[in-house]
This record gives sequence, C-alpha cells and structure tokens, in this order.
Amino acid sequence: MKLQSNVARLTVALVGALLIGSTAVGSETTVSLRLSPSSANPRNSEGDFVQLKDGRLLFVYTHFTSGAGDHASAYLAGRFSGDGGKSWDDTDTHILDNDADMNVMSVSLLRLTDGRIAMFYLRKNSTADCRPVVRYSSDETKTWSEPQNIVPDQQIGYYVLNNDRVIQLLDGRLVVPLCLHKTPEMEKTDWSGRALCYLSDDGGKSWRQSKTILEARDARNDKRWIAQEPGVVQLSDRRLMMFVRSDAGCQLISHSQDGGETWSPLVESTLRSPVSPASMERIPGSDTLLCVWNDHANIGNEQRGKRTPLSLALSKDDGKTWSSSLTLYDNPNGWYCYTAIEFTADAILLGHCAGDRTTNNGLAETQITRIPIDSILEQEQPLVPLRPFWKSEVVDQESVLFLQDESADESYASVLFPIDEIISVQSSSGDITYTAGVDYQFVRGTNKIVIPAGSRVVTTPSKALRRPANSQRFQLTHRDGNGEILFGAKLEYHRMQTSVTYRKADDEWPVAMPVFDETALPITLQKLRDHQQLSIVLLGDSISTGCNASGWGGGAPFQPAYQDLLKEHLQTHYKTDVLLTNLSVGGMSTPWGISMTDQVAGHQPDLVILAFGMNDSAGRSAKEYGRNTATMITQIREAKPDTEFILIATMRGNPDWTRLNHTVFSEYRDELAALCGPGIALADLTSVWSEFLKRKQDADITGNGVNHPNDFGHRVYAQVLSALLIE
Repeated sequence: MKLQSNVARLTVALVGALLIGSTAVGSETTVSLRLSPSSANPRNSEGDFVQLKDGRLLFVYTHFTSGAGDHASAYLAGRFSGDGGKSWDDTDTHILDNDADMNVMSVSLLRLTDGRIAMFYLRKNSTADCRPVVRYSSDETKTWSEPQNIVPDQQIGYYVLNNDRVIQLLDGRLVVPLCLHKTPEMEKTDWSGRALCYLSDDGGKSWRQSKTILEARDARNDKRWIAQEPGVVQLSDRRLMMFVRSDAGCQLISHSQDGGETWSPLVESTLRSPVSPASMERIPGSDTLLCVWNDHANIGNEQRGKRTPLSLALSKDDGKTWSSSLTLYDNPNGWYCYTAIEFTADAILLGHCAGDRTTNNGLAETQITRIPIDSILEQEQPLVPLRPFWKSEVVDQESVLFLQDESADESYASVLFPIDEIISVQSSSGDITYTAGVDYQFVRGTNKIVIPAGSRVVTTPSKALRRPANSQRFQLTHRDGNGEILFGAKLEYHRMQTSVTYRKADDEWPVAMPVFDETALPITLQKLRDHQQLSIVLLGDSISTGCNASGWGGGAPFQPAYQDLLKEHLQTHYKTDVLLTNLSVGGMSTPWGISMTDQVAGHQPDLVILAFGMNDSAGRSAKEYGRNTATMITQIREAKPDTEFILIATMRGNPDWTRLNHTVFSEYRDELAALCGPGIALADLTSVWSEFLKRKQDADITGNGVNHPNDFGHRVYAQVLSALLIE
C-alpha cells in the first residue's frame, strides 16, 4: 500500500464470512495474474505494487533463472496493468538485471512524498553479505538511479528484508525493517534472527541503524524464539508496531514511541500463525489495520506448521484486537505467503506466493488476487455523527445538563430546536439508554425536556456548579460575586451531562452558517479531489489541543477532539490521506502565534488553521488581535506563498466568568472576516455559540465550566470546518 492510493475508509463485513475457496475464488474475486514456473524460470515470487501517475499499476517481482532456492540466480521483472489490476501484460518488462553475485529479490516499491518512486531490494552477494539497497526513479520507473546501500560496508552481514515492507512515516521518515542473521564476528549463522530497523530523515540520502536490536525470548521455557522477517506499520497515535514471524505459535509484536529508534521487547500477539510472515498495512484514509496471514487459531493437526490457509482480518484498535478472519484460500497443499497489499479505487490487490507443495516448493508460483471492495468490504461512516446540526432533520447527541429545580421535584434542560420526536436519550458515556416516559418527559413542539422523580438520568443541583472563592486551581470568579464557577479539569462536566438525539419540529436557525465555496480554498480542494496527501497545520490554544473531549480526558465514549474528527471526515469523504500537525499549546494567544510561524512553515503545510481568541479576550483589543493574525498569515506565506488558511472565530466562553471580555468576541470575528479572500476562509464559531447561549445554558455545552467545548462542542467545531471543505 502507498499513501497516495485511492480508497474509502473501510471495514470488513463479517456477517456471513466469505470463503473464497480452496482451488477457485468467488465469482467476483479473481486471480488476475498467475506467474507459473517453468524449466527456464523455476520460481517467481516476492513482489510489490506501485501506482503510476498515468493511472497504470506496476507489479515488480523476483524472476528466478537457475533454480527455485533462495540463493538461485534471479533478476527483477514487472507486469503492467491499465485497468486497476483486472488484467496484466502477457509478458514481462525487464526491470533490473541481477547486479549481485548471487541474486536480487524481495522488492519494496514506495511512492515517496516528494513524488519519486523508491525501489528497495536485497542484493545477495554471499551467505555472509546480503544487504538491502535502494534505487530511485524520477520518471515513473522508466529509469533508475544507481543503487545506494542502506547498510554500510562497516556493518556488513546477512540481512533479510521482505517484500512490501519499507514505509514512510507521516513526518517523512523512511523505515526499513530488517532481520540480521550473520556478521563477520559470528562463527555460524543465527537463524533465530535479530530484528532492527534502518532509518532515514533526509529522503534516503543517509541512513542510520536503530538503537534497539531485538531478540525474542520465551521466558516460560528460558529459550529464544525465532524472530524473523519483520514488518512495521504506523498506528493511529503515530507509534510504530513491528510484527515478526516466529515459532511461538503466533506473530510477535513490538512498539516504538520514537519513530523506530527504540523498541519495546517482543511479545506474543493474538495473531496465531505458523513460522510464516504476516503482511499488515493501514487502510488509506483511516486508522484501520488490515492483516493478511495464515490464521492458525482453529487449525487442524494435519495443517499445523503449514502456510495455509490465507486469511484476512481488520483491527480498529491499533492491533489490540482483530475481527474474525475471512478465509481467502484453504488448499491443504497450498503455500500462501509473502503478500504485497495494494488498494485501488475499487479493489484490494494481493500479490502473494500461491504454489502447491505437491507440484513445486510452494514459493515457485506467485499470483495476484483482486478482491472487489464491495464483495467483502463496506464503506464505513465517520466514527461520530458529523451531520451539520443546522441542516439535518435530526440533531445527533446534543448535550444537556439537567439542573435540579429546588422548588419542585424535577429537573429540566433545553435543546436547541423544538422537538418533534426523541430518538434516544443516553448517558454521556453512551452506556445507558434511558426510557421515555419513565426517565424523561417532553412536550412535542417544545425545546424543554423534564426529568421526573425516580429517573435514572443524572441531575445536578445548581449549587454543585459553584465553589468558594479562592478554593480552586484557577480563579474563576462568578460575575454575580457569589464564589467561583466549578472548574472541570477533565470530564467532570461530561459526567453530569446527558446526550439527546432528536428530530426537529422546527429547523429555524438565524445564524449565517458556512457555505461551501469552490474558490475559497482552491489548492486544498484540488489536492483532496486528486487524492494527494494534504498537509494541515493547526496552531491555536488549549481548545485546539483537544481539551475536555472525552478522548482527551480518557473516558467513554473516547471521542477525539475536533481536529481529529475533521481529519477523519476528510479522509473518509475524499478517500485520501491527511497529515495533521498540531502545534497548539494551552494558554497561548496571538503574540505567541507570531513566534511560531517559522515552525508552521517548516512543516510545508497546504492548509493552516489558526485558532486563537479565547485567551486574547482577557485583555487584547480587536485591532491588535486582527493585526497579529494578519502578521501570522504574512510570515507563513513569505516562507510558503501558496499556503491557504482557515481562521477560526472562537467559541464564546462562559458569560458568567469575569475574566473574559465578552464584547470582543464578535469584534474578533469581524477582524478575521476582513482578512478573508482567495485562499483564506472563516470558520465562525463565535456566532454559533452566541446563538447556543440564547437557547441553552453554558453548562449544557461546556467542557470545563468556562472556556472549553465538550464532545458536542468539538463535533460542532468539526461540522463547521467540514462545511468549508466538503460540498
């Protein structure tokens, strides 16, 4: 898989799991290419894909000539497809001569973020010198540069790099996972193996070895496990996960928090397998992992140790758990391994060994299996509702906080619109669904929901939202002089709030909401539509660090902050990858933003989101705020002239907090609006919050009591931003 691939965010439809078959695949799934051996070509194996700018696909594989063993002579050959992998050239295109003393094999093709194509492969000179090299193409594989050693002569040894293994991280770092089996100091080859990585931060100009070299230990039996043929995948939180084949009965895994420099000890995973490599990649435009391997979770005795069946599963929690696997092939004599994965607009391509041990060594034959996405995959909606509340008939999961009426035995709260029908009332964590008529009551056509005595719904006395003066970490003096507003450091307000999903009886909304404009952010929209990776840099205050979203606070339902919701929504809609760099820091305001412009420009953003104002409002004039914002735009564009901007007019804070000057929020919004033009758009949350506070109390929508949004507020932020970027 390459980051530029075009594919929707996907999830396996596992109801009625599909068995493609033992000797033939299902009617919609096809073997689009079979590379069978012959006497002059006794083995074809270990390939990888790349998508070219003219729309064609190229599959490069190892074409053996003198035998079927790993040390036999071989060169690199390729086949092209012009129809998305449905069919391939009848004959090979010669890609690369054998430039080693023994052979070349195990190709990884990678479209780099600078547009070049990198071809990594093993150059095997002897059983003591097998090292990966890389060549680059700047003309879409017509020509290749001279080879560059990844491992220098000073670290000569026998290294194994599997096919389709090299990845480029979101920050541009290249990671080459290797297994080391022999060095000049070793008396004999260590086939148990030691896993490590080589890293490059300059586009492949220079390389260095990871600080950690991993061996696998079976602590229960005080012996080493095999740890061979590592692969690496980047997870949703930007950590790396390494997976290696082993004799432990499963794939072993390790994690890196620093981009592959250091690694945790190898431990057993839940992916049961023989000593056979897995292939694992992140589905483009999502955080879902796809794994193809030999699933031995329920294997019979006669199949133990064999590289069959070929299975597929997904993980939506960074590999902690996996869906039930789909069996793709289950020929008991089949030998399914060394799988390359590629995503096209409508299919998954798997290039894998598919020999039959009754007729060859199992590695001799490679095939490309093409699986239409619709046959076993279905498009998935974003993780949380992002339907614009102002346009939809249904308002999703609006938050309310039911305040107890001390003069009556009931509590109440108001939603934004008159209610036609309540679809659900749930606890903010989503684990309790309340019963109409018993736990809550409402009158159709009104905004008010009442909680009767005996209800399970959380209700709060008004006095619980106050604290004595000078009793909290921050001084949050109430405007009426009666003590302080309760400060919610994490999820205190979230736990008091309730989530309501309802159908509107009246959708009147007087605020002018954002309208999609083709001309406002043309460069950003073009990159999204062309399925090119979009680089976004977010610069703002604590709201933009994610404060008080339940995911940030570590509580159910673990909703991400608005910027991550936006990223997910863009990736899902445009079927492309979005690189989001968040430089926001709590407590900051526009003067600090000016000091950060070099860092912002250093990330080469296509789109910058500036999100200040809440902290400025404690004492900065609207004119100064506008000048500071204009300075940020100017300085960033001096370094990168084509940068586009979204300027967020911030939500309003709690009107009862004395620190905030509430008259400046609308003035700040007007200053930002005056800066807008080609390449600069306004996301007006100020007007939205002003209307919110006319219809609801601040406690309904606050995350911390004074100046942060809760989950609903973060979703509204994401909805407003999405409206500027999605038609």
